[in-house]
Amino acid sequence: MEGHINVMIRSVITAQGEREEMCQTGRGLLRHDEDGYHLRYSAIDETGQRSNNAVRMTGEGITVHNTSAGYTLQLNPEQDTVLRLRAGGAVLEMGIITRRVRWTLEGEEQGTIEMDYTMLSGGTPVSDVCLRIQIEKEEKEK
Repeated sequence: MEGHINVMIRSVITAQGEREEMCQTGRGLLRHDEDGYHLRYSAIDETGQRSNNAVRMTGEGITVHNTSAGYTLQLNPEQDTVLRLRAGGAVLEMGIITRRVRWTLEGEEQGTIEMDYTMLSGGTPVSDVCLRIQIEKEEKEK
């Protein structure tokens, strides 16, 4: 699948025994080349908060660059990574343990991207994240 798409992003975050579910919808562009898949999208959540992301899927995992918040999240099941978040002039470093990444984008009309990871602070798990991106090819206007 390639071209203009609609996205629905559902994330479930569990932190300190509390579970929070969020949903976003938006539009984007999906491309495929010799390096893998590249998805750029803009989505809005239930509160009206907009998020702009660039997602790259290769044999080494998934890289999410959130251009709205200015961070890059690297998810590789074979290697722990570090997420650096800017917070009021300081940089907060969070460890990332990727439990699973998977994408099925070979279909003509629909696809999915799945990311499951744990965030750590000082080596202690603070939240588990399950993120699902549903992709549908945008209908052409007649």
